Amino acid sequence: MSFFSTKRQVGAALADGRRLWADTIGGRPLRRRLIAAGAIIAGLGMLYALPVISIPVIGTPQVSFASVLFYPIGLYVLMAIGLDMTVGRTGQVNLGYAAFFAVGAYTTAMLSTRAGMSYYETIVPALLASMLTGLVVGVVSLRVRGDYFAIVTLGIGLVVQEVVSNVGAFGSTIGIYSIPPPAPLLGLQFGVADPQAYDWLIFAMIIVVAVLFWLLYRSWLGRAWMAIREDENAARLMGVSVRKLKVLASAIGALPGGLAGSIYAAQVGYISPVTFGLTLSILLLAAVALGGKGRLAGVVLGAFLVAYLPERFLALDSIKTLLFGMILVLVMVFRPEGIVGSLQHRRRRTVARAGSGRALVLKPAMASAPAGSREAPVPGRTSSGLAGTGSAVDGERSAASRSSGGGMRQVGKPLPAGQGPTFGRTGDGPALRVEDALVAFGGVIALRGVNLAVAPGVVTSVIGPNGAGKTTLINAVTGVYPLGHGRVWLGRDEVTAMPVEKRARAGLGRTFQNIRLFGEMTALENVLVAAESGRRASMVRRLHPDAADCPGSSDRQLIDEAMVLLESVGLGDSAAMRSNQLSYGAQRRLEIARALALDPRVVLLDEPAAGANSTEKRDLMELIGTVAESGRAVLLVEHDMQLVMQISAKVVVMNFGEVIAEGTPSDVRNDPVVIAAYLGEGDGS
Repeated sequence: MSFFSTKRQVGAALADGRRLWADTIGGRPLRRRLIAAGAIIAGLGMLYALPVISIPVIGTPQVSFASVLFYPIGLYVLMAIGLDMTVGRTGQVNLGYAAFFAVGAYTTAMLSTRAGMSYYETIVPALLASMLTGLVVGVVSLRVRGDYFAIVTLGIGLVVQEVVSNVGAFGSTIGIYSIPPPAPLLGLQFGVADPQAYDWLIFAMIIVVAVLFWLLYRSWLGRAWMAIREDENAARLMGVSVRKLKVLASAIGALPGGLAGSIYAAQVGYISPVTFGLTLSILLLAAVALGGKGRLAGVVLGAFLVAYLPERFLALDSIKTLLFGMILVLVMVFRPEGIVGSLQHRRRRTVARAGSGRALVLKPAMASAPAGSREAPVPGRTSSGLAGTGSAVDGERSAASRSSGGGMRQVGKPLPAGQGPTFGRTGDGPALRVEDALVAFGGVIALRGVNLAVAPGVVTSVIGPNGAGKTTLINAVTGVYPLGHGRVWLGRDEVTAMPVEKRARAGLGRTFQNIRLFGEMTALENVLVAAESGRRASMVRRLHPDAADCPGSSDRQLIDEAMVLLESVGLGDSAAMRSNQLSYGAQRRLEIARALALDPRVVLLDEPAAGANSTEKRDLMELIGTVAESGRAVLLVEHDMQLVMQISAKVVVMNFGEVIAEGTPSDVRNDPVVIAAYLGEGDGS
């Protein structure tokens, strides 16, 4: 038996996935996205109309709102959208974003005044120059993160300002003047006498950039960036190329800054280093945080408030840095999600309270076996505990088997010849092999001379007291901890020196002792992140032949198959829920589905039954059995001896970082050395 007992159930799961994706974009309701898009368009339409209408609340005797509309509002919105690419999407605080603004402005100014190029000819060089600067910042981010990255970007911003202030080619402190305006375009005459032309030009750029970024965020690339923001290390273990994507985000995020600088230089006609100081970067960061980082509508709102308020209330201009600094502190402490984020959070809580009285109906985690399919018990797996006790769970299994009209599947059993994927052939040798592994943290030896072989199509369990080195072993296999000595083989390929994300894409899928889901992403998006990292579209067809006729493109198949995986763990009805809204048991099952989405050769499960009740453990055993029967090797770390002894074909016992015993469950259960390790009897008698 595989994920489903009938082809009809597979088809139903695929249909659910198509319906869900038809009603959502990126796993989120389409209606909400349309409302947000409509609000943005309406807001931009209002901004377009402001230069030609008279509104007493907006206008002031001292300031022409037509000039205010262009600078700073339009420029702030454009730059805030770019800054949000790193701050809101990859979680990196950039305190030097004004450097991209400066690079774009100086590129246009120099090419216009010294090379005789028109404004439109300077746009592409300005974008390329700012993108190159963003690339440099992104490369720097590979070595530092968090507060250190913020300090480094602050330093880069100061360096750019000092260079343009002291190098004669950039005009030094005097700056560059007599920059020609853009040539007429579509009937618009650009000049000091007609500022409205600039307003419409920059807001056209805002619309184009916002739409392109919105589409980018809805793609697989946007989901990968969100995963990096949520948990960078977990994203890497799901096969996401964190380093490349962080550099890419920095480079793309710099483009709106360079575009804003280019149009600013052409409109003002004069630039100097004073404009591109630290204050501008801080105000842009305040705009992103105030509106709501990671939310396009929030970023636009925050930029509008930060840029407009000092111009509307001139008394604020002298203290705007202090004012927005205080606002930034208060928002970060009391409303870290920003204005729009707080409104969305309140709406989600209201919906959750409204639905708290309704029971969540989940589909069965595994379909029951057909009548008459009871298989013979596997020797060494009938006892539930280390000392031969714990028959209650066996009784529950028998009762469950009788009530379903069939028996529990013989889990951990190698596949008969001719079944399963090619990498599951038992004749290929171990799917995973660890040789003489040594992991040390300073003077503490966490693993010492560990040798381990995990065969395809069976469940191999690693047990031992707390601190024995079980999770350290998984981290060493997946590349989180480097080996001081020894080697790791995945099939016939050595992966000892392979980076974490490449090991995941090569066929190592894992769960975590402490749940590490991407909390702000839906259950479906969590699974898609892993599925898309390797762009594999055959995982379900390998696990269930009835799914072989799935129609559609590769992207469509990934979505369909992700839905089948969610159905297989009982989360099909929760695909559109954010993972941090799921119950503890559901989050555990979602981690398994996410690991399977990598289409792994070896599945490493780190205490998946922690906190589960007897029914959930029974379903978990069914799921693990299905994974093993598909030809994948399963390495299980678990403290529940009842589950381990029933499901495992081989048990490895560790203590103090060393393997002290291995063999069948019955052999290990009666080993005096193992009994001594658990019960503390020095002579093992």
